[in-house]
Amino acid sequence: MFFVLFARSRLSYPNPSSGQVTVRYALPEAAHVEMALFDMLGRRMQELASESQSARSHRLTFDTEGLSSGMYFIHMRADDFTATQAVTIVK
Repeated sequence: MFFVLFARSRLSYPNPSSGQVTVRYALPEAAHVEMALFDMLGRRMQELASESQSARSHRLTFDTEGLSSGMYFIHMRADDFTATQAVTIVK
């Protein structure tokens, strides 16, 4: 099932990154997806997605311009499920 894969795999790449980061995920059924990037202090740095999405594989790419070097967290919510994945930015 997608949700376990997102939580336990490195589905964002490249990691570490100095430019763009791509997140790959698959939804087993249609869901409202919210995805955001947070810093180590829990501050929301970027909203990456907030929309209804169909049941299929998805790919989301975002730019790290304007972010400092460090560890960040991609937090995803799809209906009642949540998952978080770390990503390192190197400038």
